Amino acid sequence: MPYLASMSWIDPLLDRVRGRPPVVSIVPLRGVIGTVGPLRRGLTIDTVAPLLEAAFRPRAVTAVALVVNSPAARRCSPS
Repeated sequence: MPYLASMSWIDPLLDRVRGRPPVVSIVPLRGVIGTVGPLRRGLTIDTVAPLLEAAFRPRAVTAVALVVNSPAARRCSPS
């Protein structure tokens, strides 16, 4: 059993059998997706990666939820 207990994919199954509630990390992402300009940073892989790594780091985490609040692009009217 020590081998099975050390496998990360089996942990959620064992938690379910033991009656433990799932643990969900929430990552709030706010801002424009992509590079905005030299003075304003948007949401890029460089800015989001550390947040995602921290969200997945705890061993007890069952899932990670992303809450994205990004402004919509302006609609271009046909000329």
